[in-house]
Amino acid sequence: MLCELCGRETKNLTKVLVEGTTMDVCEGCVAYGKIITEPIKKNTPVKTAPRRYKEKDIFERMDTALVPNWAERIKNNREKKGLTREQLGAAIGQRTIIISHLENGELHPTDEMARKIEQELDIILLEKIIPAGQTTNTTKGGKRTIGDLLNHETNQP
Repeated sequence: MLCELCGRETKNLTKVLVEGTTMDVCEGCVAYGKIITEPIKKNTPVKTAPRRYKEKDIFERMDTALVPNWAERIKNNREKKGLTREQLGAAIGQRTIIISHLENGELHPTDEMARKIEQELDIILLEKIIPAGQTTNTTKGGKRTIGDLLNHETNQP
């Protein structure tokens, strides 16, 4: 049989671990590795139970939305309060460039950031979303009528 390390032919080969690899080597090459006395267990993957993800509706948590003119509101109210972008940023824990991007409408604020701005500037940036299936103007029977729709349309600004 041939030594797997040097290629020499020999009758007795010894199992040796050489740099993480198991090899059958001759007596002269045994010094290059560590002699294996018990069989090496191969790493077998541990079987895990399949994960069962609970399907979540990401829109379920979304109960607020930014008002349409939020960027203008931020800029106008900041200026009314006499604050610089640096001062507003420091008050809400954001950098000046973030405030600049918000005022230009290039960056949408997170809900948390919008709430901080609302508190600092005394404005409303987030409004409640009414889900499509729910209505506020209904008759006694709970169903909407054409009259409800017309009243809703005429009450809109």
